[in-house]
Amino acid sequence: MSGLQIWACPVCGEELEQQGRSYRCPNRHTYDLSAKGYLNLLLVNQRKSKDPGDNKQMVAARRNVLEAGHFRMLSDALSLLAVRLAEELAGRQEDKLTILDAGCGEGYYLECMDTRLRQSGVDARLYGTDISKDAIAMAAGNSTGIQYAVASSKKLPVLSESADGVFQIFAPHSDSEFSRVLRGGGRLVTVIPGKHHLYGLKELLYPQPYLNDEAEHPYPSFTVLEKQRIQSELVLTEPSAIRDLVMMTPYYWRTEPAMLEKLMERRELRTPLEFIVTTYGKR
Repeated sequence: MSGLQIWACPVCGEELEQQGRSYRCPNRHTYDLSAKGYLNLLLVNQRKSKDPGDNKQMVAARRNVLEAGHFRMLSDALSLLAVRLAEELAGRQEDKLTILDAGCGEGYYLECMDTRLRQSGVDARLYGTDISKDAIAMAAGNSTGIQYAVASSKKLPVLSESADGVFQIFAPHSDSEFSRVLRGGGRLVTVIPGKHHLYGLKELLYPQPYLNDEAEHPYPSFTVLEKQRIQSELVLTEPSAIRDLVMMTPYYWRTEPAMLEKLMERRELRTPLEFIVTTYGKR
């Protein structure tokens, strides 16, 4: 590994080397940067549809909710974990701190980490992958140095043992891939919804709302080091904000149009927010 980047060829797994606006591996597989500066490393046979992942509507809605600060307590907690990781690894490595957000969406949490790390004087390299081209396009358009690629978390186009931290936030999981790309002493940080997360929204959508089961994905290659429960209440008083919250969730696609229309006409929505943040160490 050259130490300059972590991307690997999705075809052969060899290191990609940047040459102008292209990345090329020793076997001459070549990938061009898009106009917005991201790589598309998702192979055709890794797609389950023509345009997998979140569409432009969902991506824009989520961005609006996040930029309004409604999930600030979560972004602050994740940014603090990134700084703590830098402190733990200080003096143990010659290379810069390297963080990968696998399933990064439109890049909001990575941007928050980048800001907090810079404020703490940490020189880091941040990378994000997502299967949604629309999400990565938005992330890259807002980027000030973070590198992004369209890719699947099930087969990351990332060099083995090239990352110090992997963040998986409401995104697909892969024990084997996360273990492969993490260096020794690295950390995996996951976020899943708590049992009461968005329960107030579900009360309005469903005659029999249900609690989330808080089931953690199995990570046999890792050991749990820390678990946090983050709770807050979200109060929305603008129809556009309520619409954005609904559209950023899977409930938007599972609910009858008439019910959605009625919900979006409300003048107020109150719901708990609850996140389970787990930090793992690589075995």
